[in-house]
Amino acid sequence: VLARRGYRVTVYERYGDIRAIPSSGRSINLVATARGLRALTLLPDDVRARLLELGVRVTGRVIHAGGEPIFQRYGKDDSEFNYSISRYELNKFLISEAEAAGATLRFGHRLLGVELEGEYPVLTFAAPHEASGQRGVLDSALHAEDNTGAEREVVVRCGGPVVAADGGGSAVRQALSSAGACAVHSSLLDSGYKEMSFPRAAAEAGGMARHGLHIWPRGSHMLMGLANLDGSFTGTIYMLNQAGDATLADDASAGASFDHVEAQGVASAAAFLEAHYATALPLL
Repeated sequence: VLARRGYRVTVYERYGDIRAIPSSGRSINLVATARGLRALTLLPDDVRARLLELGVRVTGRVIHAGGEPIFQRYGKDDSEFNYSISRYELNKFLISEAEAAGATLRFGHRLLGVELEGEYPVLTFAAPHEASGQRGVLDSALHAEDNTGAEREVVVRCGGPVVAADGGGSAVRQALSSAGACAVHSSLLDSGYKEMSFPRAAAEAGGMARHGLHIWPRGSHMLMGLANLDGSFTGTIYMLNQAGDATLADDASAGASFDHVEAQGVASAAAFLEAHYATALPLL
């Protein structure tokens, strides 16, 4: 959006270019609701249309609480819906669109520090030596390197505003807090999530409705599944990271934690899934 409005944009990304990395590991699908869809109106019409082609329309929740699944519609009819979009595919799309619009992309740059001096900040990154040919940000920026050690240090004296999108552990936010520009309070959640896959063949055989957000609620833990374009579903199981010494045999959720399940081995994990998610197992 900024590049199309005439700004010279450079994006510094901690990790490598995900377009060259197969999707694997822990992930979740994103759900674009009415608020998110309104934000997309900032995009050019052609970009917005192609972005939405990445998603699957979801018109309600499908609750698997025992017995027949219960469908809970989001709106009055099928004209009101959300979109299920793969986070991996969305990020690939946004990176490519930014690049096509003229933004400069610097991958493998880990933010080390931020100095707030003058009108614009000074950013310090650690970057691999093989990226040493990557130089420059804005024309008015000063760019320096220290090539000693396993990584090179890159110092950028910015010539324009900085938009920080560096996540929950934001180094930019911490720098602002240290400078007295804002107050920060953070606390870690006691729960986490892991990705599970609903293959297309199993999902179709099991009659998983593609228009639904499937949820298996189980007290303090739950499993959910969102449709992908290829007919599969991306599943996510949410659970406490630690939950004391309660046993997996407990019918309630007190004994359910990733630490406990993983410590007991594969057989015990399978027993846990059988006890709590028997109706989902044929679909996974």
